[in-house]
Amino acid sequence: MNLSGPAREGKANTELIKKMAKELGVTTSAITLVSGHKNREKVLLVRGLTKEIALERLSVMI
Repeated sequence: MNLSGPAREGKANTELIKKMAKELGVTTSAITLVSGHKNREKVLLVRGLTKEIALERLSVMI
């Protein structure tokens, strides 16, 4: 996912969480950045969706 926010002070991470929440149809509080706070590769925990539903909703982004 392309982000326009700077990778400083967590702004890009915040932007990522907002975009993912919108795409998945959940609130930003349902998404937690588990790892990759300062890396390009991130691991997110999404609460409130099954794996299958999350993958289905993300597949339209590709």
